[in-house]
Amino acid sequence: MTLRWQCICVDSTDPSRVAHFWEAALGWRRTERLEALGARRISVGQGAESTWVVLADPDGNEFCVLRPLTPLERAEDSGVTA
Repeated sequence: MTLRWQCICVDSTDPSRVAHFWEAALGWRRTERLEALGARRISVGQGAESTWVVLADPDGNEFCVLRPLTPLERAEDSGVTA
């Protein structure tokens, strides 16, 4: 049996340091670049189980970033059946 991680979320007081660690440990690249460009996370009442993150750009315009679809979800959306 194989385990494949698609993403990891870690709560930290120093997210850059922890992200650097996991990026190196897992051979991944960071993709939370929107916050580095000035976006900030906001709450609009989404629950912890949400499959998206709500951000605001530097002018306060809100937008959502959705998790990527799994291969099964992509197949279902395209009408392809297994």
